[in-house]
Amino acid sequence: MEKLIKNIRKEHDFLFGFGLSVGLHLLLLFLAIVLRNGILLSSNGAQKSLATKMRFLFENNFSNSSNINPGIIEGKKLLQKSDASVATPVPVSGGLSSPFANADTASLTQYYSETSLNVKLKFPVGWTYIDQNVKKKLDGVTFYGDPRIFNPPPYVHLEVVEKYLFNPSRYTEKAQNSNYEYYYNAPEELEGTFSQTIYIKTDIDEDFIIKLIVKGKEPFYRFLPSFWGIVQSFDFGSSFF
Repeated sequence: MEKLIKNIRKEHDFLFGFGLSVGLHLLLLFLAIVLRNGILLSSNGAQKSLATKMRFLFENNFSNSSNINPGIIEGKKLLQKSDASVATPVPVSGGLSSPFANADTASLTQYYSETSLNVKLKFPVGWTYIDQNVKKKLDGVTFYGDPRIFNPPPYVHLEVVEKYLFNPSRYTEKAQNSNYEYYYNAPEELEGTFSQTIYIKTDIDEDFIIKLIVKGKEPFYRFLPSFWGIVQSFDFGSSFF
């Protein structure tokens, strides 16, 4: 009888221990699922919050006229002095005629200027820009059209690049003026988005890449003459005084 009682207790202890183990594992699994869902929700919430902030910043740029970048006003004074002395680039190699021959500057009535590299250029009326700086020095600037008019808006991005990265074999065309050499290829298309990239080679520390990106073939070629006008207006590292 005593032996039977001991066996019953052992069986009871085993079942209790087994049930406790299963319960703990189920609890851990439940907590893992809850935590995982919480992290995903938190991540999605953060992304939505960031998107909301970016949208507010983007829309506020156009709704508040007092947010006009001061470089536009400063650049206007500088570039008005330089208009008479801008050198016109001429083709020196390749099969394409000079893209600057049909450059259109009529709509380029706004002026950009910054002080770290003294970059100056014209850009279209109604557009705005965002500077990107590294250690208080210009790294790039993006110009874009009003998204209330263009959907999606066209972009022109100017990037400061290291000279040692330049590879002339990547380009089929070349033009130059007294200050710079321009290297480029024919426009490219990827999934309905068209782009034109120009490498601007200089005689001093920095080179530049300027790129036009437009959704749609017809809008791209319609704006291309103005883009070449932007490239032609580009100057940096010198004073107009």
